[in-house]
Amino acid sequence: MEWISINTVDPEMKKYHLLKDDGVQVVLKYNLLQQSIRMSGRGKQQVFFVESGSIWNNRMLFKNAYGVEVGSFLFNNRSRAGPIQIEGTALQISLVESDGISAVLYEQDKQKPLMICRLPEGRKEQPV
Repeated sequence: MEWISINTVDPEMKKYHLLKDDGVQVVLKYNLLQQSIRMSGRGKQQVFFVESGSIWNNRMLFKNAYGVEVGSFLFNNRSRAGPIQIEGTALQISLVESDGISAVLYEQDKQKPLMICRLPEGRKEQPV
């Protein structure tokens, strides 16, 4: 799988497609002004608002359209990894540099990757 960046007219909107076998699996739109993530795929749509947990750590909170916290993401810049939890599903994400940058998702406490996604070029820092 691979995330590709899609050009948009609006500089405040970032749009990405998750490709698998030459087909679009997920469309992700990130609005910088609203700090919102809109995902659609497989006939489903989801909206998350992103808030920083605090100044002192790299924690992000995901809230639904009603302002209810539905997940969190804690990213460690040193290890380039961290836990992510959305709607009760706990995963571990790790950024790996090998012929570009890839995000590797694992189930909590598992060794075998659940998913590996190449990230768009030029994006070597913390995701989104």
